[in-house]
Amino acid sequence: MPPATTSTSQTEFVQEAFETTVEADDEKRLLEAINDAVSRLREQIDDDTLENILRADAGSYRLRGGMTRDGLQPEPFTQQAVIEPLLSELGHSFDTEAGGLSGGRTMVADYTVSLRDFDTDSTRLLIEAEPINKDLDSREHGIGQVRDWLSQREFESDFGFATDGLRWAFVRYDPDSYSHNVIEEVDLQPVFLALFENQVGAREPVEEAVFDADRERVASLLRTFEFENFVSIAVEARQVIKRTQEEITDEFYDDYIRYVFGIVDEDEETPRSLIGDGVVKPDGATEDDARLFAVELMNRLVFIKFLEDKEIVHPDLLLTLKDAYEDGMHTGSLYNDFVKPLFYDVMNEKPDQRPPTVQDIEVFEDIPYLNGGLFRPSLGGDEFDEEDFDVRNSVLKSIIDLLERYSFSAGGSPTDLDPSVLGNVFEKTVNYITSDNADTNKELGAYYTPSEITRFCAEETVRPALLDRFGRVLVEERDWPEPEVENYDSVYSLIEDLPGNWGLISALLAEVDEFRVVDPACGSGHFLTSVLEEIVNVRKALYAQNENYPQEYRLKKTTVLNNIYGVDLMGPAVEIGKLRLWLSIISELDEDVVDDLDDDELALPNIVFNLREGNSLIGYTGFPETTDDGEYTLGSFTEDSVRDRYQGIIDEIEKHEQAVDTDVAEDHRQKAFEKLREAREDLISDIHADFVEAGIEGLNQETVAEMQPFNWVLEFAEVYADGGFDVVVGNPPWDRITPQRDDYFTRFDSDFRTLLPEAKQERQEELLEDPEIKEGWEEYKRQVEIQADYFNNSDEYELQRPKVAGRTSATENDLSALFLERVFQIARDDGYVAQVLPGAIFNGSSTKDLRLHLLDEAKIQSLVTFENKGIFPEIDNRYNFGTLVFENRGSTDELRGIFQQHDVGVLQELEESALSIPRRVLRDYSPEAAIFPYVDSQQEVGILNQILQYPSISERVGDRWYVEPYRELDRGNDVDRFVESEDKGEYPVLGGSNIYQFMYDGFIESAEGDGIHCFTACSTL
Repeated sequence: MPPATTSTSQTEFVQEAFETTVEADDEKRLLEAINDAVSRLREQIDDDTLENILRADAGSYRLRGGMTRDGLQPEPFTQQAVIEPLLSELGHSFDTEAGGLSGGRTMVADYTVSLRDFDTDSTRLLIEAEPINKDLDSREHGIGQVRDWLSQREFESDFGFATDGLRWAFVRYDPDSYSHNVIEEVDLQPVFLALFENQVGAREPVEEAVFDADRERVASLLRTFEFENFVSIAVEARQVIKRTQEEITDEFYDDYIRYVFGIVDEDEETPRSLIGDGVVKPDGATEDDARLFAVELMNRLVFIKFLEDKEIVHPDLLLTLKDAYEDGMHTGSLYNDFVKPLFYDVMNEKPDQRPPTVQDIEVFEDIPYLNGGLFRPSLGGDEFDEEDFDVRNSVLKSIIDLLERYSFSAGGSPTDLDPSVLGNVFEKTVNYITSDNADTNKELGAYYTPSEITRFCAEETVRPALLDRFGRVLVEERDWPEPEVENYDSVYSLIEDLPGNWGLISALLAEVDEFRVVDPACGSGHFLTSVLEEIVNVRKALYAQNENYPQEYRLKKTTVLNNIYGVDLMGPAVEIGKLRLWLSIISELDEDVVDDLDDDELALPNIVFNLREGNSLIGYTGFPETTDDGEYTLGSFTEDSVRDRYQGIIDEIEKHEQAVDTDVAEDHRQKAFEKLREAREDLISDIHADFVEAGIEGLNQETVAEMQPFNWVLEFAEVYADGGFDVVVGNPPWDRITPQRDDYFTRFDSDFRTLLPEAKQERQEELLEDPEIKEGWEEYKRQVEIQADYFNNSDEYELQRPKVAGRTSATENDLSALFLERVFQIARDDGYVAQVLPGAIFNGSSTKDLRLHLLDEAKIQSLVTFENKGIFPEIDNRYNFGTLVFENRGSTDELRGIFQQHDVGVLQELEESALSIPRRVLRDYSPEAAIFPYVDSQQEVGILNQILQYPSISERVGDRWYVEPYRELDRGNDVDRFVESEDKGEYPVLGGSNIYQFMYDGFIESAEGDGIHCFTACSTL
């Protein structure tokens, strides 16, 4: 049965999802109001002209000033005659001309309706008015204008209407996913036309002059746009849409892994899938190659579905190819005869360079060249090429039928599979293909990171980092007084005070072009898409100061190519990350934009060198050097030293990225990869020497190479030649380095990852009967052990083995701790960092040195910790984690923090809810382990800060008394030491039996009504 995503219209969604009401009397009054509006239109517009307007399609016969008897301006006339009376009838108390709260010159809404008295995330509703019959579906006005307003947070609004009086659209903005949902669109044109015809003809009572369908249109307007109903939707929209999208995500994900990996549910599998029996591997290809091919195939098919929605290709292209195959006589497979030519000969080639075999196929006509690498063959080895793969008909046909059942669209309907919803599916898919998913204990940190967190991390790093860069330009190149620049606390307030001259704006845009962001464990690219939106919004704000409004497609394309970087150990994750970025770009395309762009402008960016496969934790962040005594050290890089070593690589990468012609791009890609390969090989011996120095014996250079070392200065030479990464974001893995049997046994059985635990164990035992597989399994485990030993003993990681109370407390190869130390190394000294990390980073003894580094060598901006409570549904709800934001220089005197939260919504209001925690409380609360205290209130912070001004009782200060506790009291030996009543002593000395069990309360009421405050510090008494 088709899923709800194809059958639920926006009106049905509002009816089913929200508690809104429509009364018959309200319908009647609104019909009367519309009838009065028709009368006012007839007073100024002759009947023939008005009838033509009311019968025309949107945008085809617009109201113009010359059409009115008094030569009125179209928009003000529409507002007075139609829009304002209808808004009043709908119950809206509106004000006019609403600008951004920070005073932007160009961003002005026609109307604003206050929402301050209601429980919504917005302070107001914004309304854009257009002249009658102006097309609302435009990027420059109507819905496009509303989208731009809502994206600018200075308006403090997530809700907007766009209307020309006849057509009404309700848009909601989700600031966390940077996406817009069109909650409802209502077209009243047939109602206006019916009432007009009634006025010039029969003059029947208003209720009798319209059809039932017209009354339903009026009811739809009331159901969504009437003020009380609107408020009801606004209050509930966040949770309702989030729940709806989660349901769509889960539904499509279940189908996705069934058809790709053969998983039906937790206790059932099917061989009918791409990985099962669908992909036909060429000789020499491994199961890993087949899995990567399957993911790339699905990526391409999904991408084409979005092109269909945008009408950039034939609206039913995939279905048409399937039908054409079934209607003809073909000796080859559907994939070989139709789909493969579409990928490689059509999508991968410019129209004039396509082979004759495809140029005469009708459905391939007018397909533009969009390739940025997505349709370029990339798999291959010495024995096979990607084009040697095939797909069995039954599986490919079932996948096309599956995709046809869903609505892939970037139009904004809450029930569509749009790029943001599909991103959730991709992230779940990456988690599936990179973790031992069928085992009982799933990988921590391998789950979908909520958009509230990725948005917060992007916002808290990109904005201040760009503010710093812009400030330097203004002071050093434009002679602005430094104190004046330092007064700005947000990049948008600075932009809005800039003069609009192009010389200054272009200089700041050039700074944005050189701004680089990386996620060293990027997965499906969720953090990177949030960063993309943040940078695009800054670009838009800069252009707007110059009254310039470039197409968002161009802005996103430029941003992805120039600003976004990522690394992941898993090849399929990298491919999905690329697709996610490309979908974000393609979502801004429509037919009008395509017509305005030439081939060079239309082509997607070549980002094969932006998102890379590799091991972020092994490899150099600087240059290996040899001292006079032959020892290896890690030298720092400079921009000039990077160019001196790797200019040839940088040149080839830049030529590849700028190339539009497929052959030219491929030529430079191969040359760059060859030079990278040679440079990598030159460094393998140095990395091998590091392993030997760490005490690891019996290791050869080939084994080191198999660990996929990622040498940052080499692999991202073009970035380090410009100074390095300005921002580092991400949610690194939270587990420890241990052998993952899925990684190994899937090489020999493509279905292994999909097996249930018991079946998996049986299959493992069967595979291990093969001596070569068994020997390989032992070698694989040895490699993991080697990496663990390396991290424990390497000089590359110095913050993993702290001394606590005189004893070493190692991190046991906690990946999150290793990634955090690596982040210190790859971020610029003036860079900003946001990481999602497990609670042990903030209160574990083995992570003491990481905390001290944060306090002494970084400036922590904020720390928010959470008890899971369903935030990551697959992880125990007691699990603690936190979002950490810091600047990679200076020291921490104070941070904004709040702890043990249960709802990520707190990130939206951090300024109001965060505590100010001074360095003393962070550093001295736990002198030996440097644990960060989870304080509850500013009062508690103040008391702790006051207590910690004094030395610990164990600290020797002159000849004053001190205490060195060496064991706890017990009643058997120390009963005389307990003071449990007031007549026994001046202060109590209590034991465990005096404490209520299973209860914690920071405030206990005494019998006399006096309160006793007890802080965590009391436990030391």
